[in-house]
Amino acid sequence: MLPVPVRVHDATSAHPELADRITAFLTEALPQVAKVSSLPAPQAVSFQLLDTPAFIAEYVDFARGHLLRVTRDLSLTDREHIQLDHAAPPILWAWRRGDWAIRPGRITADSYGRPTTLITVPGLKAGGLLHAPDHLDHLLLVLLAEQFQVAASQGRVVPVLNWPLTFPYRRDAVGQLSDGHAHWVAEAIQRQLPPRSWPQRSPAYLLQAALEPVLEFAWMPWLLRRAVRCVEQAMLAVGPEVFNQVWNTPALLPTLSELRRPATWADRLADAPLPTA
Repeated sequence: MLPVPVRVHDATSAHPELADRITAFLTEALPQVAKVSSLPAPQAVSFQLLDTPAFIAEYVDFARGHLLRVTRDLSLTDREHIQLDHAAPPILWAWRRGDWAIRPGRITADSYGRPTTLITVPGLKAGGLLHAPDHLDHLLLVLLAEQFQVAASQGRVVPVLNWPLTFPYRRDAVGQLSDGHAHWVAEAIQRQLPPRSWPQRSPAYLLQAALEPVLEFAWMPWLLRRAVRCVEQAMLAVGPEVFNQVWNTPALLPTLSELRRPATWADRLADAPLPTA
């Protein structure tokens, strides 16, 4: 694999050591994610460290612009126009409500399908991730796998805001597939790594441990675990070459029913023609 530049921009100007640490980890993890996923690496890996107001503003601006771009040439119904006009305010409300503390990293893409990941540093702190190396590594692997998805789909399938035009997006099949695939990649890599040493437990970590049941509920873990199992079963059934066609062939994407019955989806993938060289 050719060297891929990794850029972690500390927009807060207050966390240069964290930016360096993330840069080093992503650089080391890149070939592992490429190997496990069998996806081509993005031309460049771009992350931004932000405070919470900037994180929310950047993500909402991306969501509004992205939805407008992907629906520009579509014939929308009156109802879909209303959904589009009101899509950004619910996203803004959700992140102001505190979703940034539950999921402190979000994938975005520009109009050319080039990915950038936004990370809110207060969200990392609120989740105790700065004091839990294994958990932070897992998050970074998930976010890096999402960048591979964006690169493979050229921004057409992932980020998930464009498919379908509904809110909330994490309940749709493509959002679950993206999450399940990214976590499947992260777990496969972490199983091969020795556990990281844990520093002294901080008050932030102890608070995270106390809130973990609430955060787990908010993450809808049963949907995530089901999506991971679906990806695993499909990968075993058809192999990564066939599976990875989903990122650039929307007709092969699973339905919600197929996520509940992954064998049905795997059978449909197995009938798909192999990509031509």
